[in-house]
Amino acid sequence: MLKDMIRQLLGPESLKKCLKELKGKAVQVGDLSKYLMEELKDERYFIVSDDLWTIDMWRWIQEFAVDSNNRKGSRIVVTTRDMGLAKECSRDSHIYQLKPLQSVDATNLLLRKSRKRQEDMERDGNIVEKLVKKCGGLPLAILMIGGVLATKEVAEWGQFYDHLPSELETNPSLEAMRRVVTLSYNHLPSHLKSCFLYLSIFPEDFEIKRRPLVDRWIAEGFI
Repeated sequence: MLKDMIRQLLGPESLKKCLKELKGKAVQVGDLSKYLMEELKDERYFIVSDDLWTIDMWRWIQEFAVDSNNRKGSRIVVTTRDMGLAKECSRDSHIYQLKPLQSVDATNLLLRKSRKRQEDMERDGNIVEKLVKKCGGLPLAILMIGGVLATKEVAEWGQFYDHLPSELETNPSLEAMRRVVTLSYNHLPSHLKSCFLYLSIFPEDFEIKRRPLVDRWIAEGFI
């Protein structure tokens, strides 16, 4: 992760320079951290850390990636679904809470993701309204649910609705979102579950090439 930060904040040439300086020795986190902090010490920077999940990761960024003594007007913006983490990162006055989608926008998003038109819902139009309401207008929940519903007939949507966690509507917590993700997985066809789980062998943010991945699936006997 530190290598990525050096590359993105200082440029690929700085990363090459850093690694060249460390040539002949095993690259340690402390070495990369020291180089990054030294380079940023007198710079004004703007960092966006998208979708932070844990307080430990925020503390890691503070300890190893940025110098808290920087007084050049530098800023770090963090996006997260965890309010406790947001409060750990900043004062309440600096926290901006995104509002849920309006009913019309949420409905359009669900229909688009599920590849349905309003005309397709004439007999069961009420189910869309119920699904959107149960999602609490959360775009991520709507997108995940829409992806599952795209594989189902409209007549099956009511049964799927009954399995959604009810707390999404009133308390869109991280745990409720995890349950939606699990539900999406559970509704995958059995032959795709193995293919999906196989992706866990790759590191986070790893760029997965399609052809080698398919070859691996074939070798494993998944397809």
